[in-house]
Amino acid sequence: MRAGTSLALLVAASAIGGCGSGSDPRPMRLHVSSPADAAVVHEDSVLVQGRVAPDGASVTVVGRPATVSGRTFSARVPLREGSNVIDVGASAPGRLPVWRAVRVGRQTLVKLPDLGGDDRDDAVDHVRGLGLVPQVHEKHGILDELLPGGWGVCSTKPGADAELPKGARVQLTVSKTC
Repeated sequence: MRAGTSLALLVAASAIGGCGSGSDPRPMRLHVSSPADAAVVHEDSVLVQGRVAPDGASVTVVGRPATVSGRTFSARVPLREGSNVIDVGASAPGRLPVWRAVRVGRQTLVKLPDLGGDDRDDAVDHVRGLGLVPQVHEKHGILDELLPGGWGVCSTKPGADAELPKGARVQLTVSKTC
């Protein structure tokens, strides 16, 4: 046998046999079943769940140990507003570790109060204070130019009690004669 062939066989045998260290060359298996990648949630935390192989593997989620039972794992992860990347890693003795990343967006919802009859400027300030963007639409009637007093909110779009993500637009229709 030639020297090159002997060396190639030795390298292959070492890789298959793990060089006598007892390591298993098969890769870990890690599947994150929830949340789905690119999910958008409205809660302040998310439950990360999935499956791992082999039995007895250790799983970390954002650097903290997850609860592992058989081949399933779970961990509750706090979320900040906006985009979050959740790293999930698994390892077992004699196996190479494996990693997955899941992206989760957190979008806080705010409830729009009933602003009907409120002063226009007060309503605009209230909507801004909720993290929403007011758009004022003046409904002009012939009496609006003649009547004294301020402008009041006649209606909103969307209506009262709507749950909206921060940054959403709210149309305020105002008039002196709602």
